[in-house]
Amino acid sequence: MVRIQIYAALIYYVLTHILMLKAATQTQTPLEEMSVPKCLQVVGQVFMQTADLVVKDHEPDWKEFEQCLISVIQVVHRRAWRKSPSRLSQATSRVLAPPVTLRP
Repeated sequence: MVRIQIYAALIYYVLTHILMLKAATQTQTPLEEMSVPKCLQVVGQVFMQTADLVVKDHEPDWKEFEQCLISVIQVVHRRAWRKSPSRLSQATSRVLAPPVTLRP
């Protein structure tokens, strides 16, 4: 039973990241600007509120459901304002920066 819950949580997490990536490409927003906790919360709320799209004995409209999730993520995806830049930005700038030469 615990194993099933772990798999369900992992699927939920991966699904949210896939939807974040689709929303980021559609809005041309860097993925690092998206808030994973906010997106997880929003995806969970949309799942709860759109249960009628996935009803037993009814063919679900997966495209409509996916578009609903992506559009909600596009609205509420931003991270909270931070005073310092993200770690990923700092690491990327260090990697892409020209090498420093030391003079004797």
